[in-house]
Parts: sequence; structure tokens; C-alpha cells
Amino acid sequence: MKTNRTLCMALVVLGALPISGWATIYLDNLAQPHDYYADVKSNKWVASRFTVNDSAAAFQMNTLKLGAVYASTAGGNFSVSIYNCSGTPGSETVGSLLGTLNGTASPDTLGQYTYTASGITLQANSSYWLVTSVSAGAADYRVSYTYDTANSIPGGWTIPTSQTYSWSLDQGANWGTYGGYWPYRYQIDATAVPEPSVIGFLAISAMTLVGAHKLHKLRRYAAAARGR
Repeated sequence: MKTNRTLCMALVVLGALPISGWATIYLDNLAQPHDYYADVKSNKWVASRFTVNDSAAAFQMNTLKLGAVYASTAGGNFSVSIYNCSGTPGSETVGSLLGTLNGTASPDTLGQYTYTASGITLQANSSYWLVTSVSAGAADYRVSYTYDTANSIPGGWTIPTSQTYSWSLDQGANWGTYGGYWPYRYQIDATAVPEPSVIGFLAISAMTLVGAHKLHKLRRYAAAARGR
């Protein structure tokens, strides 16, 4: 019985060793009122900044849901990407591409659209840009934004109150940034990645449980041998 209990305890500890934790919504401002639409075209890409502020070392991005999109002029080639943030505080701008999400390239009918990330890692205490773009053609998509930066998730990530809205008229070669705040309405789901030190601690704890059980077992055998 003791052997089974010890092994079960070790398995419980080892079970707490996933590379990633649970998928969680960390940013959600979909409930904020719609105030206006940003025009997204091949000659006007639009970006919205957010900040990852959490105790985890990093996050694997899972999905991003845009609050409202429709086509003023249909034509496809619409995409959603995540870019690093560059510049100093107060003059943040769009940096390098981290990855493009998977989802429809033709969000023609008004509604919410979900895009799926693959291999996009977001570091804690860092800002990133959600970039919407049209790669080519005459398509004109309208993406909803708000004047409110509130996040409905308590303790979640934040939408800055300045340098929040950016645009490019040359397909990402150069970016202009508005000093105020016009954030998109969207939701981000991600999975926290534990720090290596946490993983190491849990692994050592599991090995210690098993080792302590074996030591206890050897001492019992030794005591029994002396009593013969």
C-alpha cells in the first residue's frame, strides 16, 4: 500500500510538468462599444498594440478573435499577424514580424472572425502589435475599434493608453503611430509556459519522493536483517 501511495504521489507531481499550462483568455475587450471602423487595404495596413504583463516567463499564443470585420470591397488577401514592438517608451512603433495567423482571407460578411496562431511565443512584460493587412488587390476591409482600453479579464494583459494605433501606407516598410488610443476590439487566448526553474523544482520533487520511498524500504530490510 505504501509503495502504491508513494508512486501515486510521484505521478501527481510529474503530472504537473507539462511544457505548457492551460489555455486561458488573457485579453478581451469585445464588450467595449464599437466606435468606428479602420479601413484595411493593400496600401493601408493597420496595427493595434497590446502588452503582455504576467508572472509567467512566456506564452504560446493560441487564437485571436476580431470583434467585427466586414468587406466594404470584397477581394480576399486579408491577413492577421503579430509583430514585435520597437522604439523607446512613448515612441513605440511596429517592429519585425513574429508570425501570421491562420484564418479566412475573406471576412466579407459582418461578424466576429477567429484566427489561429502556430509557433508564436509572447514574452512577459513586452508589447506586441496586432497587424491587419491586405497583401494585394483592391479589397477594402473594415475592422472595428473602440475608444476604450479596458480589458474585461481581471489581472489580464493590458491595452496601452497611448501609442496604441499604427498604420503603414507602404505594406509595412514604414509605420506612423497615433499618440492616443484607438484599440481594435479583440480577444486573445494563450497558454502560459512555466519557467525552467519551476519545471526543475517539480522534477526534483518527484525524484525526491521516489528516492525517499526507496531509502525507507532499504532501512526496513536492514532492520529486519538485524533482528534475525
